[in-house]
Amino acid sequence: RVGSWVSLDVKRVEDLNTPSTALNYQNSDEESSLLTLAPDDLIHVGGMSKQVRQGLVTNGGLSGCLHNLMVNARDVGLWNFVGNEGCSPCVECLQDIAEIESTELDYYFDGRGYARVNRIEARAFNPKFFELNLEFRSFLGTALLFLTVNERVGQMISLELREGSLVMQVRHNWEDHGDWLKIESENVQYNTGEWIKLRAVWLFQKGVQTGQLTIGKNNFKQVKPSASELALEMYDASYQIGGLSPAFSAAKVQDIVTTIPFVGCMKNFLIDSATYDLLSGLHFGIEYGCEGKKTHTCSFEGDGFAEYASVSMGKDFVLGFSFKTLSPTGILALSTFATSSNDSPAEPYYAIYLENGRIRAQFGVAHGPSDFSSDETRYDDGKFHAFRLVKKNRRVIIYINDVEIGETRLPKKSPVVAAPSKRGLLIGGMSSEVRKQFSETPLKITRGFAGCIQNFYFGKKLLNFNNPISYENQNLGPCPLRFTLDSSAIPPQFLYPATVELPGIR
Repeated sequence: RVGSWVSLDVKRVEDLNTPSTALNYQNSDEESSLLTLAPDDLIHVGGMSKQVRQGLVTNGGLSGCLHNLMVNARDVGLWNFVGNEGCSPCVECLQDIAEIESTELDYYFDGRGYARVNRIEARAFNPKFFELNLEFRSFLGTALLFLTVNERVGQMISLELREGSLVMQVRHNWEDHGDWLKIESENVQYNTGEWIKLRAVWLFQKGVQTGQLTIGKNNFKQVKPSASELALEMYDASYQIGGLSPAFSAAKVQDIVTTIPFVGCMKNFLIDSATYDLLSGLHFGIEYGCEGKKTHTCSFEGDGFAEYASVSMGKDFVLGFSFKTLSPTGILALSTFATSSNDSPAEPYYAIYLENGRIRAQFGVAHGPSDFSSDETRYDDGKFHAFRLVKKNRRVIIYINDVEIGETRLPKKSPVVAAPSKRGLLIGGMSSEVRKQFSETPLKITRGFAGCIQNFYFGKKLLNFNNPISYENQNLGPCPLRFTLDSSAIPPQFLYPATVELPGIR
């Protein structure tokens, strides 16, 4: 479901990897695009209880097997039910063909989870040497890639992304910083969306410890003599990959390494020359295969943006997204030709932004601009709000949370707002070059947005945030709690989609 549009796509399991040729689309009224669910609402699977199905046209249940149920890309534990009638085990359903035929050890992390695998004890253990090899690709600036800890003696080895740089740390004692190694890829950014191959090595030999990061053709190294005879006590270690498991106590490390989960792909994961299957141990929010994965949530800190292909505002046009912020002012979305080159004019453009907590929209056209301003209601309250713009001829109607908050009209001589087809949609802010070009336009707000934006769509098409044309300081994945006013007391939220936790989902 995207906005008010719902599509149904049914395929045989053998055809899952083939593109859909015909989808059945239906839509609700323009004013009805949200499905309101409370955290304690139930999902009925395979049928409904007698009490629920009374008075419904369809009251029959499924006769057969149901397998791999997902709601908003989240697995639903079919045996984690609140109640059931006539439900029994079934082993006849096929697995996803793409999954069982996959032989490459590449994995997609969606930013919600982790992998935890134990060291292969059958392998010989050298306490004076540690080696980690992996390949990854991501647009995320800061995230945890790898962590192993011996909390009893205070040893730790970590690998993380920090503002696009790679950082490796080795600690031997929580209290003693004298033997602490920290190797960083200074002035080199690796959150480019391209595959990055790296090798991280620690070695202690003849009273000297060496840490080295080899990333492609670049080498980053630190050598430090030690008066102590250093040795790793990690024979029975467990490895945290891409995030921290719920059972892991982060109290000792949360001020040393980032605990932000990874969003992106990993493959060819080896420790001390042994290959590890990241799905062989405890895991969540990870699946085999990287191609075609989609992310629909991103966040900004007020100094970033992400650029995608824009869409012109024609005679009939629909645009929507959800946002959450505690900041009163900032650009939510801007369509402009100014990203094509420094000489391209900013106009025509359309912009949606917050100013002092209120929703504003401006349409930069000839014989314009046309402006829209909401009432005194503020939306910088740390809750998700659903924005929806519907254009019919010259009339532009704005909805927030499915409530019409006002409208405006484009000039008679400029009923269409043109946009570039292959780029030009800026989400969350704009580059300094574009900001300079807009200094001579009526758009007075060019400040970046600090908060979360998710489920951005044009008409029936949901935008995939995984493939930006250009970007700065964009973070993919679940919305950080710091953008929530009171994360422990959030009222029922709008499912638009994936903004509410559902019972039975692991």
